[in-house]
Amino acid sequence: MKNNHKLSAEVLGQIAIMQSVIPSLPNKTSMLNFACQGLKDIPGIEKITFQLFEREGKLIQNRINKNHLYKSFPIKANGCESAVLTFLIRKEKDFVPYIPYIDNFCNVLALVIEEKKQRMVNENLIQKMEDLVKQRTIELEIAKERLSIALNGANSGIWDWNLKTGVIYFDRNYYTISGYDPYEFPGKYKEWKKRVHPDDIEKAEKSIKDYLDGVSEQYIDEFRFLRKSGEWMWILGQGKIFEYDSDGNPLRFSGAHTDITIRKSAEENLKKAQNYIVSILDSMPSVLISVNSKGIIQQLNKKAEEMINHKSSELIGKNLNEIIPQYYNEISQLETAIDSGEKINRRRKQIIINEDIHYKDIIVFPITTKGEKGAVLRIDDVTEQVKMEEVLIQNEKMLSLGGLAAGMAHEINNPLAGMIQTAQVLASRLGAKAYNKANLEAAEKAETNMDSILKFLEYRDIPKMLSAIHESGLRVSHIVENMLSFSRKSNQKSHFYHIPDILDSTIELVSSDYDLKKDYDFKKIQIIKKYEKDLPQILCEKSKIQQVFLNLLRNGAAAMEGRENPLFVISVSNDHNRKNLRLTIEDNGSGMDEEVRKRIFEPFFTTKPIGIGTGLGLSISYFIIAENHSGTMSVKSVKGQGSTFIITLPY
Repeated sequence: MKNNHKLSAEVLGQIAIMQSVIPSLPNKTSMLNFACQGLKDIPGIEKITFQLFEREGKLIQNRINKNHLYKSFPIKANGCESAVLTFLIRKEKDFVPYIPYIDNFCNVLALVIEEKKQRMVNENLIQKMEDLVKQRTIELEIAKERLSIALNGANSGIWDWNLKTGVIYFDRNYYTISGYDPYEFPGKYKEWKKRVHPDDIEKAEKSIKDYLDGVSEQYIDEFRFLRKSGEWMWILGQGKIFEYDSDGNPLRFSGAHTDITIRKSAEENLKKAQNYIVSILDSMPSVLISVNSKGIIQQLNKKAEEMINHKSSELIGKNLNEIIPQYYNEISQLETAIDSGEKINRRRKQIIINEDIHYKDIIVFPITTKGEKGAVLRIDDVTEQVKMEEVLIQNEKMLSLGGLAAGMAHEINNPLAGMIQTAQVLASRLGAKAYNKANLEAAEKAETNMDSILKFLEYRDIPKMLSAIHESGLRVSHIVENMLSFSRKSNQKSHFYHIPDILDSTIELVSSDYDLKKDYDFKKIQIIKKYEKDLPQILCEKSKIQQVFLNLLRNGAAAMEGRENPLFVISVSNDHNRKNLRLTIEDNGSGMDEEVRKRIFEPFFTTKPIGIGTGLGLSISYFIIAENHSGTMSVKSVKGQGSTFIITLPY
């Protein structure tokens, strides 16, 4: 019996061997099966069974015989039961001495199970990490491939500059976009610098320095870069600081260079096209102003700048109505034109500029640009055109009058001469020669005498009537003679004369010739002469030019009748561009309204009372200047502010 209570060395050795062998078994089931097999030699044991738990509370295997005495040993891994060993005991007293060894064995078994379980977890984790790294590597390769495709498509190359070492990494695309083989030149700053265009290097380096020094918030620059072929390409450089040292100094500066040669070429072509269009617009004689739907100026040409007397930069963005208020009526119709899409045309609008009347043609063209509605205002100064039309109309009238005058000469002069001669004979026979022999004999036959006849005629104002007939006939004769001057060619030869000399002699003539019956003398009129020096001589007929000046001075004097301080301002200047001599005679008389001004050169048109003027003086003057001397004659006048006659004569 005593031997039965002794521990079997063989059993203890078996347990020890089992403890050393168990860690090498592949899994928990193998270990437990091995334990059951190895522990069966413990005295007093009928049978050994084990239970495996997949999770807490779930039994995997159950071989427990509840009709026998049993002893269970739980195996705990990671603080929870992973399995349980159950011994069916035949002789408890023989089994009890081995319980501590079995407990120790179960603890070893639990540690092994826990270690294997942790190893399995680690292996699973490692496998998952390997799978994740593999997946991320694949994704990185795909992203790298996509980036390469994108860089190739965008003609871009990447650079990475280590500011501490000075080494610059250029990727393959950086080289190939400029025609170089990959890594053909070293990644050094001086290699990049010597390939930048000489005209751009200073600006390019300053752009980099300003960004690295914190002067600029971003690095972006455009410069020319030398291709391997020797041609220049345009580069867009962009970059960012990605790393700083402990003192805040930049360490790593990275970015991309993009080939923008095509874009720059397109921009250059677009700029040339825009400049060409601007040049065309600026060369046009019309004022062109584009506005948006609210009347805000968007663009204008040089002619508009000249008219407004401001630069485009000072006008763009301002309201058109504030800039040219004199065109308010037309500007107010901009909105209507824009909404309707129909142009508005206003012809011959009168504008007063520096007290001069100007005529403007105004057209509003509605436009739509990129979905935005607006309009272009076109203003043409047609003042010269209007004047030319007036000149043409006047010339037509003059030519018509010239043809009419030739026919009237024979129709009027013959009966007129008879009328004047008859009036003269009657005046002679009934005047100083009334008592001649023939009159006395005729009176005697009529049983009267000459004294009675003369008294009768005097009582009836017959002598006055005869005098009036004679004076009227002479007046008509003078009118006809003036009309004939249109159709006659002058026999006088033209010579070169100084216009100021002709003016001075005319002023002297009119001063002594002025009608003293008027309320004032011509000599009382102040005359200011403004003669430019070194004026060229004009080929002209002196007497005819003098006749023109005489008409203008007499008419001006008449217009200033009753003025307190009558004044003539006579100017002569040289228009070198047009090779014309320009003469103006300005008075401060009563002036004339627009209707009178338009008709002032018409034959027989006069503002003087009946019997005072013939209405031919200015018409003849106009004809002399325009037809005989190939010049021009016009007038500017404002009612109540005087008139200015303008004559140009070519030289």
